Amino acid sequence: MSTVEEKKKIVVTGANGYIASYVVKSLLLKGYAVTAIVRDKNNVAKYEHLVDLLMEDGMSGSLEVESGDLESADYLSIFKGSYAVIHCASPYVYTADDVQRDIIQPAIAGNLRVLEAAQATPSIKKVIITSSTAAVTDLTKQKEVYDESDWNDSASEATPYQYSKVLAEKATWNFRKEKGPLAFEIIVINPSFVVGPALSRTLNTSLSTLEEGLRGVGAPFTQRRVGLVDVRDVADAHVVALESKQSLDGERATLCNTVMTFHDVTVLAKSLFPHYTFTPVDMSTVPTPFQYKIVSNSKVKLGRDYTPFNQSISETVEYLIRINKFKPHPTK
Repeated sequence: MSTVEEKKKIVVTGANGYIASYVVKSLLLKGYAVTAIVRDKNNVAKYEHLVDLLMEDGMSGSLEVESGDLESADYLSIFKGSYAVIHCASPYVYTADDVQRDIIQPAIAGNLRVLEAAQATPSIKKVIITSSTAAVTDLTKQKEVYDESDWNDSASEATPYQYSKVLAEKATWNFRKEKGPLAFEIIVINPSFVVGPALSRTLNTSLSTLEEGLRGVGAPFTQRRVGLVDVRDVADAHVVALESKQSLDGERATLCNTVMTFHDVTVLAKSLFPHYTFTPVDMSTVPTPFQYKIVSNSKVKLGRDYTPFNQSISETVEYLIRINKFKPHPTK
């Protein structure tokens, strides 16, 4: 894209989030006109890392920031003239006083409001939605291999984050079935647990959980075996879906580099940073987690290998140290 006229407008919701920030970065590098939706554009501190991206070498795109949350954003106005929407915004917390009000319903409503506004915007050709393998992997089934054909049928209000991802994604596919044929493609990206350095200095839910795992706390979640993938790979998959000339309508795409326990991640961190102290989570109180894989049969292809996992963990720990959120003690 060499001229302003060629720049396609891409809207990114939840744009200052962990994954979305890298999506914005990739889009700016490629010369797109990015409209970033954040909760309050007057609170610049929450998204200044996005503005700073414009100062980096090679950035040929443009950035506009708009205010809007999941249940009240003026999507009809914001989406006008856009080519695609990348919908990353969704509650990412594991507990709440009212899980329906604070986690589940906003996730569902957020997806549906984006889809309804896209349907009313003739210029939109693609809606790409960030979901999660939390909507895919039902570990109670103890399958050896999970892929895009699977659903997490055991999710419930007792696991509200997972349940929100299941219900929001099913609402998306029901919309496509009931309202179709649509003038735009719907593509869903399902990353596993995301690692890698954040662009923001604000510690997000994923990295907070990883920090707990490195400290040996956060059970029972940190005692599980989980799929892991680098945030930069996840962002790139969104852009691959955006730029694909092949129709990807109706595609789900799981993203997983490896599956391991937080105990094993901590052992890896100890080997990479021998002068710091890490505490592997106690696994003696739980049965040995069963082995499984998360694979992809999607048409959404990253087109390269995943970021080496050792690199992902090394750069994540460096980030945690750098922002003074994780303070390992030098060994004696």
